[in-house]
Amino acid sequence: ITLRAFNPVNDIFANAIEFTNLNGAINVDNGNATFEGNEPLHAGKIGGKSIWYSFTPTNNGILTLSTTNSTIDTLLSLYTGERINELAVVVANDDAGAGLVHHSEISSGVIAGRKYKIAIDGLSGASGTIVLHHSFATADVYTLTAGSTSGGSVQPGSGVYSSNTLVSLVAVTNSGFNFITWTGGVVSLDNPLTFNVRSNIGVTAMFGR
Repeated sequence: ITLRAFNPVNDIFANAIEFTNLNGAINVDNGNATFEGNEPLHAGKIGGKSIWYSFTPTNNGILTLSTTNSTIDTLLSLYTGERINELAVVVANDDAGAGLVHHSEISSGVIAGRKYKIAIDGLSGASGTIVLHHSFATADVYTLTAGSTSGGSVQPGSGVYSSNTLVSLVAVTNSGFNFITWTGGVVSLDNPLTFNVRSNIGVTAMFGR
């Protein structure tokens, strides 16, 4: 039997470290971190030395994450899901600011009692000191469910937003199809569709030939 010591311990998804405070900063070196089988590309970019954290809010609210002051160019992703090969992206970011070292920053509405997984990686396998800042504030949040008929998709898709957030949805057509209309909580011919989220709402993009 070969036992492997993980350094850092949260190198793998199963060992994600739960935030114990609503606000704080964590310093960690990802020099010995690895990339697991079936692990997604965080923020859609190649990494290779990821570390994992988790957060389960007791109230609805807004979770903000940032890697400001890290010594490397970072990738940052927030997920839901209990298996590494079944994760759903909530929000992700590569570069949030200019400068020699680009930090990552994301903010999202989160639902009480739902466990969220946080992955931080170094762009193109970069390693060094990662500083993860996290803050949570209780707030009213609403779920936007964005769907589509066959023939296209909706970007950025479904999400959880703080009250009165201005969102913009784009109906993206597949080859040979045309966008027809939005139905559901908002009926409109506009594309993009822009509106303020003030309640749980569902919209569907209709496509046809």
